[in-house]
Amino acid sequence: MSKQFDSTESAPSADENLAEGADVSSPTFSESVNVLVLQYKALWLNYLASAAERTDTALKAVFIILALTLLAVILVAGVWFGLVAFLGVGLVQLGLNWWMTGAILLALNLLIILLVIRSLRAAFKEIKQAVFSTES
Repeated sequence: MSKQFDSTESAPSADENLAEGADVSSPTFSESVNVLVLQYKALWLNYLASAAERTDTALKAVFIILALTLLAVILVAGVWFGLVAFLGVGLVQLGLNWWMTGAILLALNLLIILLVIRSLRAAFKEIKQAVFSTES
């Protein structure tokens, strides 16, 4: 009578066969294949469980990163809008008319936008070189 193996069990050793009073012969081919298939099945299921845990952790990390980035963008935008309003009121108080103040603030905003785009391009260029470099 052949013994069925669980996916967590291994094949019995010769010492276990002797202790049980079984013959010393090795397991049959079909028993060995059955044990091998069960072990690979258990390995595959463990791999899937591990991948699911890692994916869950990675998705939580991505969500936290996106939420913090959105919060930082909102805070920076609020500070920038406050600064622009403060500068606008200050320039008007100095005697400039609203049209001249608006033109100066528009030019300042465009200058800042161009500087941000230029720095982002430089940063992405460096990242691209670091990621896709062929040197080992």
